[in-house]
Amino acid sequence: MSETTDSHRARLQEEVMRRLKNRAGRQDDVPVVPRSGPLELSHAQQRLWLLDQMEPGRTDYNSGFALEIRGRLDVSALDRALTALERRHESLRTTFTEVDGQGRQVVHAPSPVAVAPVQTDRSRLADAVAETYGAPFDLTEGPLWRPCLFRTGDDHHVLLITIHHIVTDGWSMGILQRELDLLYRAAAANADMSADSLAKTLPELPFQYADYAAWQRARLSGPAFDASLQYWHDKLAHATTVIDLPHDHPRHKRRLTGGANHRMSIDSETTARLRNLAKEEHANIYMTLLVATRIVLARWSRQDDVVLGTVTAGRDDPRLQPLVGFFVNTLALRGAVDETLSFRENLRRTRDEVLADFDHVEVPFDLVVDAVLDERDPAVPPLVQVALILQNVGTVTPALGDLSVSSFPVARKQSVFDIAIEVVESETALDVSFEFDRGLFEPKTIVRMADDLDSVLRQAPDTAPLRQQPLRAPEPGAWCGPDAPAPATLMELFTAHVADTPEAPAVVDPDTVMTYSQLDQRAARLAGHLLARGLGKGDRLGVCLPRGPELITAFLACFYAGVVYVPLDPDYPADRLAYMTADARMAAVLTSEEQSDRFPQNVACIHMGEGEPTRAASRVDQPAYMIYTSGSTGRPKGVLLSHRGFAAASAMQRDVWGIGTGSRVLQFASPSFDASIYEFLMALTRGAALVVVPPPMLAGSSLRSTLADLGVTHAVIPPALVAALEDEDLAGVTTLVLAGEAWSGELVERFGSTRSVYNGYGPTEVTVCASVSRRLQGLSGDDVPPLGKPIPGCRLQLLDRWLRPVSDGIPAELYIGSEGLALGYWNRAGLTAERFVADPHGPRGSRMYRTGDGIGKDTEQAVKWLGRAAARGDAEACFNLGSMYLRGEGVPQDEERAMTLYREATALGSEAAELALRKLNGEGSEYPWRGDSKLVERLRTGVKQGDAEAMYDLSELYSRGYAVEPDARKDLELLEQAAALGSSRAQYALGCRYLAGEGVPRDEAKGLSLLNKAAAQGDAFARQKLKSLSGEEEQSEAAPAPAVAPPPDRDYVERFLKAAKAGDAAAQLQMAAMYLEGHGVKQNDRQTLKWLRKAARQDYGPAQALLGFLYEQGRAVRPDAEQARLWYGKAAAWYRQSAERGDMEAQFELAEMYKAGRGVPRDAAAAATWYGKAAAQGYMPAQFELGCMYLNGLGLARDEAKAREWLGRAAKQGHQEARRLSRQLKVR
Repeated sequence: MSETTDSHRARLQEEVMRRLKNRAGRQDDVPVVPRSGPLELSHAQQRLWLLDQMEPGRTDYNSGFALEIRGRLDVSALDRALTALERRHESLRTTFTEVDGQGRQVVHAPSPVAVAPVQTDRSRLADAVAETYGAPFDLTEGPLWRPCLFRTGDDHHVLLITIHHIVTDGWSMGILQRELDLLYRAAAANADMSADSLAKTLPELPFQYADYAAWQRARLSGPAFDASLQYWHDKLAHATTVIDLPHDHPRHKRRLTGGANHRMSIDSETTARLRNLAKEEHANIYMTLLVATRIVLARWSRQDDVVLGTVTAGRDDPRLQPLVGFFVNTLALRGAVDETLSFRENLRRTRDEVLADFDHVEVPFDLVVDAVLDERDPAVPPLVQVALILQNVGTVTPALGDLSVSSFPVARKQSVFDIAIEVVESETALDVSFEFDRGLFEPKTIVRMADDLDSVLRQAPDTAPLRQQPLRAPEPGAWCGPDAPAPATLMELFTAHVADTPEAPAVVDPDTVMTYSQLDQRAARLAGHLLARGLGKGDRLGVCLPRGPELITAFLACFYAGVVYVPLDPDYPADRLAYMTADARMAAVLTSEEQSDRFPQNVACIHMGEGEPTRAASRVDQPAYMIYTSGSTGRPKGVLLSHRGFAAASAMQRDVWGIGTGSRVLQFASPSFDASIYEFLMALTRGAALVVVPPPMLAGSSLRSTLADLGVTHAVIPPALVAALEDEDLAGVTTLVLAGEAWSGELVERFGSTRSVYNGYGPTEVTVCASVSRRLQGLSGDDVPPLGKPIPGCRLQLLDRWLRPVSDGIPAELYIGSEGLALGYWNRAGLTAERFVADPHGPRGSRMYRTGDGIGKDTEQAVKWLGRAAARGDAEACFNLGSMYLRGEGVPQDEERAMTLYREATALGSEAAELALRKLNGEGSEYPWRGDSKLVERLRTGVKQGDAEAMYDLSELYSRGYAVEPDARKDLELLEQAAALGSSRAQYALGCRYLAGEGVPRDEAKGLSLLNKAAAQGDAFARQKLKSLSGEEEQSEAAPAPAVAPPPDRDYVERFLKAAKAGDAAAQLQMAAMYLEGHGVKQNDRQTLKWLRKAARQDYGPAQALLGFLYEQGRAVRPDAEQARLWYGKAAAWYRQSAERGDMEAQFELAEMYKAGRGVPRDAAAAATWYGKAAAQGYMPAQFELGCMYLNGLGLARDEAKAREWLGRAAKQGHQEARRLSRQLKVR
């Protein structure tokens, strides 16, 4: 035996002797307190009393046992035995009251107990027992124990004894069963013996529970107790106090306690191995089970630091062992799981930690909770949501005199914890019971968790690190696409069709048709021109051209010349173009003469031209193109891809979508998005024609004629735009692919009967597409379209952090292995190494891409329904959807989106959301920001990036002096910036200040203007404030804010009514607005919708936008997110068409829609572009917005000089806010 083993054994013996010695020295006298009035509660009782005060009648703390009795039962003897039990144990005749706001217990005088047999049919016996067991107790009235006798025949009974946990515990149940047997025997043998005499046949008790409660209160003080309490505070202070398990159902705002049970057994062989392991490590079976349970929870929650609960009997003092009462204490055992170590090594660490924890076992759990948690979420059990309980004290053999007695199972339908794992240890095996909250978990989930625990226990003796051990076998599934064809360069794929069908149309625009032969020749000559201008193989060439045949020619020419194609959107701001050209180290930019002056002088600009025809050969692994991401999460980054994925993508497009000669593919996507590359591939590698038209022909009603006139058969269109179309708009389109964002089955229902509809998924890093669904049929409403199967050569894998395939239920991350994987991120080696990793499950040398998409359970349905409910203003849905974004459960992980939803839920009254926000912002303190320097840094970073919500939050810090010194100037400055950027919270707060003259000159007009802006965004507080200011009564929770202008006269109304009846869309919109606000006419929702729909059906964008807003906010109509998206989409198309014709107001409105993400994807860069176009025409609101975007670096690079220029222009036109900001900029 090694010296190390000897030292461990010696230390363990020393620890045991020290504990025995300490306990022996703690047996001070327990004084008997007078029973003259209400008595103090123990700490454990106080916790349950408070819970009952908050929710009277809860049944999750019902406990008890049932005995099935066969034979002639002496009911009279049973009554006297039960009466003797109550006389003997005061806890059974105790009730609870309130004195000066504090809970107190009242011990009542003994009284007779009689059980009248309830005749019950055998078929209903189990249900009758369960119903009686589940009936609530009244702690004030009592009694708090409830014997009930069910009779199915003269020789068959079931005795159910139900007791509230506040007066009993599991140990007490054994006492009651043993003593009831002894008392019944004596009563049956002595028919004349009274209950009082019967009680005296048992050994006298040293004292009663009420005496213990007073003694406990007195002794839990002093230096030793303070040190123990401090131990728990230090141990748990920075723990993650909520285990983030993937729930099947959202957690309710108020904790529900409905429970269910799942049982399993650990076989004798595994049990023996576990006992040997514990013995070898000088631990015990509980410590071994604790490690295994922590491992399972860590894997399911992705949290290595796990707080797991357990209960102790609380009867180390032998004098407490014969008493009936609530002695158990809950312990919160915190420990870390390290999968780089073996199970055995984790056990050693746990053994030492548990021994230290049990030194402080007597500190009541409620005091620990108070010391650790500043705030509690009523929906979440504090500190401990999962408990592991080992029952190893031996079970009581049911007996009642000479009768045949056995335990009768009681269906417990409550759960105190989210999950309570109870293990009963027998000589040969371990019986495990999972009691779980069925409001959170489905039984199948708990079955999978139990299977995982069984798997961990079976592998426990293995000496390998945990991360090398396989998880429970994953479900088999078709996660690999078919074999991919041999890789080929794009030039090889294209020129094959040049040879086969040289005269087939390759590019079609409204005026011309270019054949494959013509396109090949033009591309070859342009390639020669590029090389003649000094470009070399592998150089990066920016291509900044508008949609049209020239763009397609340039695309191909890059591959003919062997240079890397880098698309640049001509609509991008000059600053963004400058950043991309510098970051990519572009050798040159191919652009038009008109666009050349938008690039820095050090960038070489090349124009279209012709040179010696060139078709330089390339290898499939050479870089082919580079796409810059949108930059929504920071600076745009370049994704560099090779030719290797082209052949696989082309094969799928042929085999699934049927693209070939004769097909016509719409080129819809912006050239800066990778979807445009996919459209090029769909046509040019399959012998089809690519239909290319100017942007106005893709907007609104023009799209329908474009598709029909140019014979489009295949199209990839964003779902948001499709939602705004009608089926006849897509006449002639045989194949419709929806990709790029989430969408619902309603689109299949609308468009799938007359064409094939497919769902496509794939990030930029995987040559656009990774998986494609089959043809979708039978979907409708809110059905979620399937992700589909991988394309040829592609593998989709759900892996944990150690890259192990996971079984169903365990949260995982989606990894994609593919021929088309990107080479990496341009000039970002660290990020490339993080996201592109070796594939341990693929062919030798293969890689896979870590998508960052968290995949938990079957959460798509949850996301769908929560999203709809959140759109209707459901606080609980907002909170739960926010939690899903925070965890990345069913949606990409997005903390900013989570916090936005939490804020919405808080505004709607969700306490849980407010607590979550405080946890995110400030470690759960009373004030969410106090002492959190990390938060201050994060907010300041957000301010620099132009985040309006960060500005608002930081202004709050300066206003209240949390974590920073109070600073009224900075507070106001940040608040005004946030309001200018569209934060409704800031607009509301600033509006109230101007109305009251708090910290700013009183300005009623400005205050009302700000409140109206906030109300227009749906801010409930702003609406209510405006209502109160106008003297109107609140008609509904979502009532619109009143107009602040004076009501129009009758002639004014009649004038618009006449024009509206004549069909003037603008007049119809005006009538709708007047009826909506009750402005000059009596408020009338029906008239509002009548005129608004008339205007909207005339394809009038402002009316469509207002109709979308009403559906979004639930004003005048029932809220409907789908209808909101539909009408916003139509409005965006209308505004785009008008904006492209030069209408500056339409340009401004389109920018607003891009900024808010209404009808179009949220895109700050696009918003800046359209603001810029309107501002250049002198439109004051656009000048102000553009100045703010330059000032904050939102959507374009931060440029104080340009901010000063545009704000100055707006200020000259009288924009007050622009004047204020301009003055501030001059002071700098």
